[in-house]
Amino acid sequence: GVVHLSMCRKASIEMRDPSELQSPESSEYVRNEDVNATWTPYEVRREIEEYSSQGIRYVVIDECDKVEDPEARQLFADTIKLFSDHAVPATLVLIGVADDATGLIDDHQSIDRCLAQISMPRMPRAETESIVSGGLKTLGMTISRQAIFEIVGLCKGLPTYAHVLALHGSRAAIDARRLEVTVQD
Repeated sequence: GVVHLSMCRKASIEMRDPSELQSPESSEYVRNEDVNATWTPYEVRREIEEYSSQGIRYVVIDECDKVEDPEARQLFADTIKLFSDHAVPATLVLIGVADDATGLIDDHQSIDRCLAQISMPRMPRAETESIVSGGLKTLGMTISRQAIFEIVGLCKGLPTYAHVLALHGSRAAIDARRLEVTVQD
């Protein structure tokens, strides 16, 4: 089982029942508490241990890079350390944009032994071109060499930017009643 947690700018925590993850239209939450105000690392540990006893084995924590409050980031690091020290039977999966894991959480002297990082390198130029061209081909559209050169240069190997730029370029071309995306789009 999986519990999905979304860390917002105010460090709120939302726990969804794993069955709801299979249903995109469902937005019911089991809990929605303000971590800074009410949850200590020990309370988080107890809550996750309770979920673990019900078969929850993975806790996915998304948007870790959005937590800006230093105190919240330190509490988060303390929670990870506590999970390790007490062998909580669940795996935490942190998702966010940073150079390394310590960029997602405040440095904790002994936290490195608790973490296994999976680096997501930027996409090579050919892979980015393939995403853009492939998506447009699905629509029956093409893209000029100059336009794809511009998109690849602007997105700097980040797939989200490639998708967004191609999306807006294709919409502009369609609005102009063309099947080829150009630099002007």
